[in-house]
Amino acid sequence: MMADGRNGCLLRLRLVGSLEAIDQTGRSVLPKSRKAVALLTYLSLHPDQWVPRTRLTRLLWNRVGEEQGRASLRQALFELNRSMGPVYGQIFEVERERIRLCGEAVSVDAVILADKDAGADGASFDVFSSNLLLDALDDLTDEFDQWLAIERQRLESRIRGCSETVLIGGGSGDASKEGDQLAAARRAVSMDPTNEHAVRTFMTVLAECGLRAQAVLAYQQCESILRSRLDVEPAPETRRLYLQLKGAGERSAPDGPSRSPSRPSSREAGGILNRGPPVAQQPVVPSTMPSTSPGDTAGVPSRHLVPSVVVLPFATAERAAGCHGWGDVIADEVIRLLSHSQHIDVISRLSAVAAWSQAMTLQALRETLGAEYVVSGSVRTASNTIVLDVELADAGSHRIVWADRLEEPLHEALAGDRRLINQTVTSVSRSILQQELRRMQSHSLGTLDDSTLLLAAISLMHRNSLRDFNRARELLEAVASRHVGHALPSAWLANWHVLRVQQGWSDDAQEDAEVALRHSQSASETDPYCSLALTIDGFVHTNLLKQLDVGLHLYDLAIDANPNDPLAWLLRGTLHAFTGDGEVAVENTQRALKLTPLDPHRYYYDSLAATACLSAKQFERALEHANRSLRANRTKTSTLRAKAVAHWNLGQHEEGRAAIRELLSLEPHFSLSRWLSRTPSAGYAIGEDWARAFRELGVPA
Repeated sequence: MMADGRNGCLLRLRLVGSLEAIDQTGRSVLPKSRKAVALLTYLSLHPDQWVPRTRLTRLLWNRVGEEQGRASLRQALFELNRSMGPVYGQIFEVERERIRLCGEAVSVDAVILADKDAGADGASFDVFSSNLLLDALDDLTDEFDQWLAIERQRLESRIRGCSETVLIGGGSGDASKEGDQLAAARRAVSMDPTNEHAVRTFMTVLAECGLRAQAVLAYQQCESILRSRLDVEPAPETRRLYLQLKGAGERSAPDGPSRSPSRPSSREAGGILNRGPPVAQQPVVPSTMPSTSPGDTAGVPSRHLVPSVVVLPFATAERAAGCHGWGDVIADEVIRLLSHSQHIDVISRLSAVAAWSQAMTLQALRETLGAEYVVSGSVRTASNTIVLDVELADAGSHRIVWADRLEEPLHEALAGDRRLINQTVTSVSRSILQQELRRMQSHSLGTLDDSTLLLAAISLMHRNSLRDFNRARELLEAVASRHVGHALPSAWLANWHVLRVQQGWSDDAQEDAEVALRHSQSASETDPYCSLALTIDGFVHTNLLKQLDVGLHLYDLAIDANPNDPLAWLLRGTLHAFTGDGEVAVENTQRALKLTPLDPHRYYYDSLAATACLSAKQFERALEHANRSLRANRTKTSTLRAKAVAHWNLGQHEEGRAAIRELLSLEPHFSLSRWLSRTPSAGYAIGEDWARAFRELGVPA
């Protein structure tokens, strides 16, 4: 019998999607060798069964002789032992001719999903989407590939069965099942996009949740796939539903009712006609090159919304000993890490290399590539040290924004230390944000580029100053007025209204919720593929409307649009924290942190990661994240709340009360009743736990 992941199992394995092996302390114990990983996963999918060594060698080492295969098996077991440490002996039983994995000591996502008794609710298969079982283990051996194909088919059949079971009961109108219906329909479409029954169910539930634009998009995707794969048109009933939804959207009045921020079911909250008016309905304005002259930083505003940066290969001396290839390696890694930022557009490496080979000037880089910032420099070795001279230049003003000489011992760089690269990325990101903020403060709004206004607004939005916060709204509205119908300004305006309620600065939470909803809907309807717009729409539904099923669906859509969107993963994890699903909460927020390790707003990610750890009862880890966040931003009240709860659960009551006193000095009107009125965790057991801790720590009722 497999552990279910909640009863103190020694090892948690994730085999669907990115492979993970986490022990009970939260440490990653996945071995480095693919064969060792394959051995672990094969045994985990045959729990409590004695597997002959001959079968394992035939499966994984069939291209060598029997003796060499058995030796390789022993080496793989040795690597597992070394990677797992003490838990190895509690998980594996190893005899001379056979091996067995103890099922009760291990939780495996794929086994739980494939268990016929797991139930047909959406939660039992929510982790399965377009991800493959053991996605990183293809092309290992012919025998293993055949076994893996069968296992994938078996798991997919099980998940499809779960989806169809929920779809069959989808017409009950039970609001408590709507989250399952939405997830099940989406999964069924993902697994078989030609299944028109699933597509129609998906469209219907989306429309009932007020997501008409996504429902129309689902039809258009189905139509395209049917034509390209099967050379057929959608069934008449599918097209009738599409025309009904499309016609209803066109009949929506611009001054129609907005959804109430109270907590009704999705069906009560809004049918097809009840989403409220979009902020703007004009088509998206295509991004174009800035129209300012190369020497100006002010002038006619540009029509793109985030600044673009090009990272040129770092020059190396032709005969520099030990330096060959370092310039390209460092530039590639800087490009990769910067590309995770939502606040910067990174020009492709191929374009950067082509420009570098032509020795383009700053003016040429701006005119040819549209680069507003240029990262360049040189790398050399001296006395067993790598020396990187790097600078960030403003291509418009031809001025150096930041420059430094960074050094790292050669042996540390060769061993995989990333200090040099991390320092470069952190400094470039922060310098661009600071430069845009300085530019905004020294020029009138009418002379500034849109990207300057947007970045400055995002920076001011994260400050705990009401004056700066309100200034952020002015900047966002200025950008929105220039780009009527563009998704990004609307998305960030929605985010602003959510943060105003969360910070306790709202005079009318219901009005803020309605305005936030209109902005977020406008953003997601304008660009259904914009992951940021979908993420902020999910944020509004989760944190203001308390419609967590709709919020989860929107986060999933955002991740489908961009699997590397750190904000989508972060807020999805926070949603699971609100419901007490701590394991998924930690997994999602940690993935977000990995995707944005050097973000200038990293404190925000650490703050919400602390909340996720509280939900998983990982109180020491929650305290680590909270303290790291507070070192970067001492004024974020939600971080102080997480810190206080962590201290209380660790028995550190005085430290917890000190955190509450600091919180009350920043938010004097904070009370238990105010917190319960605005937290999505209200009504869940985890919310009751946190409320109890606040009460014991002296938070006013």
